[in-house]
Amino acid sequence: MELTNLADGQSLLVLLALTAFAYLTWQKPVHGLYLITAALPAYVIRPTLFGLPTTVLELGILMLFCIWLAKDGRWHRINWQFFRGEKNIDNPIPPEFRLALSLILVSVGLALALSPAPAQAFGIFKAYFIEPVLYLIVFLYEVRNTKTAEHIIWLLGLTTIVIGAIAFWQYETGLGITNPFWADSVQRRITTFFGYPNANSLFATPIIALYLGYFSKRGSIAAQIFKVGVVALGLIAIIAAQTTGALLAIVIAAWILALRLKKTRGFFIAVVIIAITLTAHSSDSRGYTADLMGRIARNELNLSSTSLEIRINQWRETWAMLLDHPVRGGGLANYQQSLASYHSYDFLEIYLYPHSLLLNFWSEIGLLGLLAFLWLGVVIFRRLHRALSIAPPSADDAALVWGVVLAWIVTIFHGLVDVPYFKNDLSVLWMLLVGLTIVTTRYTAAGARKRSD
Repeated sequence: MELTNLADGQSLLVLLALTAFAYLTWQKPVHGLYLITAALPAYVIRPTLFGLPTTVLELGILMLFCIWLAKDGRWHRINWQFFRGEKNIDNPIPPEFRLALSLILVSVGLALALSPAPAQAFGIFKAYFIEPVLYLIVFLYEVRNTKTAEHIIWLLGLTTIVIGAIAFWQYETGLGITNPFWADSVQRRITTFFGYPNANSLFATPIIALYLGYFSKRGSIAAQIFKVGVVALGLIAIIAAQTTGALLAIVIAAWILALRLKKTRGFFIAVVIIAITLTAHSSDSRGYTADLMGRIARNELNLSSTSLEIRINQWRETWAMLLDHPVRGGGLANYQQSLASYHSYDFLEIYLYPHSLLLNFWSEIGLLGLLAFLWLGVVIFRRLHRALSIAPPSADDAALVWGVVLAWIVTIFHGLVDVPYFKNDLSVLWMLLVGLTIVTTRYTAAGARKRSD
């Protein structure tokens, strides 16, 4: 294996790490799954392999899948069953998920074929779609019980704790923040090893929500302290990154969780009513809101415009572009070029993506891709709803399902103003949540059957 684009010492370390990873994965594929889960941010290490740009995360996923497929003759066994026409092939992916995921891959394949930027589009195709689906396949074959699923959740929490600790250190010292504006103590925003603030919030937000629901599962004192640490340090990362959309998504998740618990339901409803009343009767708040809404309606932007005004202008421009190209969208890896003729303000850059989950999918992979992801969302929430309808609220397996529900909810709300998918780690995290959806609901149903016997 020839790795370039890294310093000599870095290349050696990466080679040693990948060799150790391959050995551990061959011993037991679930170990490789654990290591990939714990090292999702490893995409920031970007070597070149035989002249092709890649990331350590991509290499790890490809190695995991190939070793898993070769282990114990799995490749031969699966093919033999397929060509014999056997209908009872071991496939833990439920049929409705197979259909939705297949439609997504078909739509991305079409977008790749039609993209005016084929090289960049292929990079997105493999890193944001193919490799996350390969991870999901291994996940569903290897995670066959709630104990293994909890190991995955613990590892996500551990990574969040590390990010939160680095965020706290950076916020206090300003060290390691390469952007002078973000490093300034007046408007400091942490970057950790991701390189920019929003990446921390996009990663930590669904994991915090997952732990908010998971917290009600009984466990040792050490386990509960660990859960508190994940939520606390994750929130530190979000606050230090100054990501308003992520904070609002977490507040919504906490609100839903509070409504679920009878002891806190009345208190939280009262707090929200009081807060809304005070805000509505505040003259300063009314004046600011009216002024902001007026500027948004007139679409007047200047150098002092808020991020909300800039985002809404970007959505307007994206919407105009999509109306002219409704089926194909802007083209895979072609958003900036497709939006150029619709861009009104020269002092504003054209961002890489439109900062809206729906517009993002539509622009990148077309109308079919958007509908495929919407269908996947319907499949996910129908399955989660069925699981919660048969599980007692106090059951431990219900806590796991609630954690997954809250993770999806914050992903959707955060996705209204940001891009919680089109990134190496986030696309894998998305498919990881799909895997947890399938596994936790499967064993919630099994637990309900056991209780009824």
